[in-house]
Amino acid sequence: MYKKLCMKMLAIRIEWHWYLIMRCRKKGKILFEKGPPYTSDEILRLSKRLDRQCNSIWQLESIYTSLAKINPVCNDEYKEKTLCKQI
Repeated sequence: MYKKLCMKMLAIRIEWHWYLIMRCRKKGKILFEKGPPYTSDEILRLSKRLDRQCNSIWQLESIYTSLAKINPVCNDEYKEKTLCKQI
């Protein structure tokens, strides 16, 4: 019961980080269309946010897979879910 609850909470946190990443990507697209230099403070700040979210997802997914005892290399269902998130 506790393990399922932890996994559900981890899944919610992972989904939340994916939402934030997609939101930052939209902001980045709009920002790049405006045409500021790549070293501008706005772009660097956005890049730092994205890096932080990506690292969080990486850590949360590794915890989730260890709780679920999923081997991401061998599990086709896991590959399909993670590949769909990246698109």
